[in-house]
Amino acid sequence: MVCEKCGQEKTSSEMNLQAFQGKRCKRCYADYMKEYRKRTGSHIVLYALSPERYRARTTAYRALKHGKIVKQPCVCGETKVEMHHNDYSKPTEVEWLCTKCHNTLHRESSKIHRAKLFAIWQEKEALQKLQKIC
Repeated sequence: MVCEKCGQEKTSSEMNLQAFQGKRCKRCYADYMKEYRKRTGSHIVLYALSPERYRARTTAYRALKHGKIVKQPCVCGETKVEMHHNDYSKPTEVEWLCTKCHNTLHRESSKIHRAKLFAIWQEKEALQKLQKIC
């Protein structure tokens, strides 16, 4: 295979088969991503929004890369999985979930979170009504 960026002949293991329809080698893709992150600041935005989440994700990916954590199949049996952190302060303790189960988990936790917020809002509204009466 030939990299469209550097023009060098590469083996399939040296090509990034996931990005650019497999037309760039891993080295050229890494250079592209480094430039992209500089240009867009995408990693800075994630860090600014949630530094603890950013640190947990990068620590977990490094641990995976160095073999300190190993991918496991999802609870449903799917082998194409992604990491889920229940606690960002424990970055190498991850749950391996397929996309479908991961999205379901977040959707359900969002419903619970919204229900809690709604209960707090109702309580505050009730207190304000009592204050007006008194």
